[in-house]
Amino acid sequence: MKNFLERFSSGKNILILFVAFFVFNMFLFPYYIPINEPLDLKFAYSSKQAYQLIEGYGETDRQIYANCLIYIDFVYPVIYGLMFSFLLFRIKKSVILAQIPLLASLADFIENIGIITLLQYFPGKNLLLAGMTSMFTTLKWFSIMASLSILAILLVQKLIKKPQTVEL
Repeated sequence: MKNFLERFSSGKNILILFVAFFVFNMFLFPYYIPINEPLDLKFAYSSKQAYQLIEGYGETDRQIYANCLIYIDFVYPVIYGLMFSFLLFRIKKSVILAQIPLLASLADFIENIGIITLLQYFPGKNLLLAGMTSMFTTLKWFSIMASLSILAILLVQKLIKKPQTVEL
């Protein structure tokens, strides 16, 4: 893992990932997600809340949302996971810290599979799957918040760190 991070966490790769991150958030998601409250943007939800939202989407929007998750949101976790992982590694050189955004990406993949399954089998209901999907949604958001908090702390530390003076 350390060799991978040392090799690929270049400024150029971070910039490419940031541009892709920007494009996804500013253009792709707003255009391709036709609903106001997608499950994957909620912090947590009960099985009942999940199915209330899914029912409210309507048949057409359920299919469009599922397609967005399949064709767009399976790429997005790779983009943000690597971008934040590379940033954390570049700043701190810690493989452990660099793995936190990758945990968010893994949780996001599992969450997407769960939401796609819930959408495709509706009006059938699987309360256990809905609850487990919510757990992965919450894990994703905790991991993202942890990554961003650590990144902010490291950047502030770097900015306020006083330059070392050498006395002769």
